Amino acid sequence: MAGRHLDNLAPSLLGSAVLIRSMDPLDYVVLPVPDNLRVVLVRPDQELRTAEGRAVLPAAIDRATALHQAAQVAAMVAALASGDLSLLGRAIDDRIAEPARAPLLPGFAQAKAAALAAGGLGCSISGSGPTAFALVADEVAGERVAAAMTAAYRLCGLESSSRIAAVDRVGARVEHAS
Repeated sequence: MAGRHLDNLAPSLLGSAVLIRSMDPLDYVVLPVPDNLRVVLVRPDQELRTAEGRAVLPAAIDRATALHQAAQVAAMVAALASGDLSLLGRAIDDRIAEPARAPLLPGFAQAKAAALAAGGLGCSISGSGPTAFALVADEVAGERVAAAMTAAYRLCGLESSSRIAAVDRVGARVEHAS
């Protein structure tokens, strides 16, 4: 695994949302995902190398930021376990990576504001970017949010593509035609 990104690999293999507690020894929890939750993914026509996105992350964070971030992770787990989409959206409040990476992503701030104004539950940067994601309560909200985000990027001079997806609850599987 390049960079040991089990946080990306585990959901792909296992499906659902996965909380990685430890890499060594491996310890993870597969979390339930509400049936109606959709993820809007909008990729602006720009590039950001993962190394560049990592390079701007702070080497240290203060106690208040660490506590806030831990509270948001706990809120995400509680929201997924209870199906509380409103709480899940409020928990998308990254005060470590997003503030560091957003300046590298022209149009992101405008796209995030547009997503929230259009009914997105929460919005942030997917991984190190440049893709942005928004959580929505259903497909209709997803269409509205995707249109708002792509329009915001366009106003910033960037074309973008969007996709609305349900969370895969199965994960990796082998399929063969009959």
